[in-house]
Amino acid sequence: MRNSKYDKAIADSEFGSISRLAEHLGLSYRNVESYAKDGRRPVDHKGIVKYDIAAICEALGCSLEDLFPEEQIDRPYRVRESYADGYGQRKKKTPRKKDGEKAKAPPRQKAEKIRQREADLAELRSYFESGLLPSKVFIDADDAPEGLTPRTVSLWLSPKPPKIPAKHLAYVLKRCREMAGEK
Repeated sequence: MRNSKYDKAIADSEFGSISRLAEHLGLSYRNVESYAKDGRRPVDHKGIVKYDIAAICEALGCSLEDLFPEEQIDRPYRVRESYADGYGQRKKKTPRKKDGEKAKAPPRQKAEKIRQREADLAELRSYFESGLLPSKVFIDADDAPEGLTPRTVSLWLSPKPPKIPAKHLAYVLKRCREMAGEK
């Protein structure tokens, strides 16, 4: 249910709308509007008028009682002399790097990695077509890295291959080249 006192006070003011009032105060539209529709309380749990409502009351030249019904002002309250110390204001969110997060590679390096992956996949597919993959590479291979199996290699040949560990890829390409007579 909307707060008609609040809506009327804003409509009758020099601002005429919630969006103009919010812009004037430097507050978000949703914040200013939430007092009209959500039944948000104008007084915090310490009995202090919230900073945004104090600014709204000042801009509209109204008291708290002019803007809110009695049931929303459910406790004795006081308005602070100043909110300049940031009382009640949300802190601006700043993106933080996660622990161990790597810096992004420059676009050129990223493009080069993509080209290299495509070339490796094309080479793997050519060995598949010649019959070396997925299983012939593992015949008489005692030195295959742990976790590398013909099933793993067949997944690499799928339309959307998973991430391929560099050590596994290097081993498979080396074996295929040796078996194909390349070096």
